[in-house]
Amino acid sequence: MGVGEKRVSESERLHHFNVAAQPRCMVAPAPHRHTMGWAAFLFFLVVAFTAKSVEARLMMEMAGDGGGGGGVGSPPAAPTLNAVTTPTNHSPQFISGSKPSNTSILNNGAEIVPLNASTVWSYNLPLQEGNNSASLVSKNSRGQSSAPPVTATIVCDTTPPSFTIVDPTDGTVTHGN
Repeated sequence: MGVGEKRVSESERLHHFNVAAQPRCMVAPAPHRHTMGWAAFLFFLVVAFTAKSVEARLMMEMAGDGGGGGGVGSPPAAPTLNAVTTPTNHSPQFISGSKPSNTSILNNGAEIVPLNASTVWSYNLPLQEGNNSASLVSKNSRGQSSAPPVTATIVCDTTPPSFTIVDPTDGTVTHGN
């Protein structure tokens, strides 16, 4: 044994935790050795791994993963809108498309699809007689909305056409006798 070294029993060795990483051939000086029980050692590991997990989650948020697109301060990508039927005489009209994960869909400022992890969306859009404007944005958990909005105009016409026959006049023979 060298100067300053001490022979350690097997039970003592199992309770020592070397804070400084040392090659096996070296013995850590006494100030760098700490005695810690198994419970304390496990607590230390849980705290260390939890801190790393939180750090990783924050880094993913800053990179834009998990917040509906874009990094911190960036709004989400715009949703898509599949083809709509216009003109139509049916209300409501089923509309659908895709969206970034962890976002909601707003139409003309009103939420029509709540925030969720899905990347597809659908909604039965009630129509009024005439022109119906849709202005769709996605909104993330930080309250940021996509820009510019995706727009569409759907014409709803439920009034049957009316017509008047003006020629031939009533009682006129149009062919043969």
